[in-house]
Amino acid sequence: MLDKIFVYGTLLKQAGNMMATYLKTNGEFLGEAMMPGLLYKVDFYPGALYDPELDRMVIGEVYQLKGVEKVLEVLDTYEGYDHEDDESSLFVRREVRVLMGAETISCWAYLYNNPVDKLTPILSGDFLKYDVERYK
Repeated sequence: MLDKIFVYGTLLKQAGNMMATYLKTNGEFLGEAMMPGLLYKVDFYPGALYDPELDRMVIGEVYQLKGVEKVLEVLDTYEGYDHEDDESSLFVRREVRVLMGAETISCWAYLYNNPVDKLTPILSGDFLKYDVERYK
């Protein structure tokens, strides 16, 4: 089972919420990374689509998880992922390939699982930068 996760929104260490703290406590921060795809503003949180054919990148972080199954169970609940019903899940957990430095690695990531046609794209791919800049 994969033991790394790529995060790009409310689970980022700078997000400063309870779940970001949970991840920091139950995972080891490995570094910043980028995932090919598109990022959208859903609400107070973003949603990403993975597309290895795109030149656009979603900016995030990679963590190595401690106690993988338990941590993923907690994160699945937080992200609204139902293993038995992908169609009704807000996010789905999938294996993705991310660029971390010069290395490409496989990680879990939570990908948005609803239509994006009415959502605002975050063209920079960087949710924290977008979230700060929109309040200036």
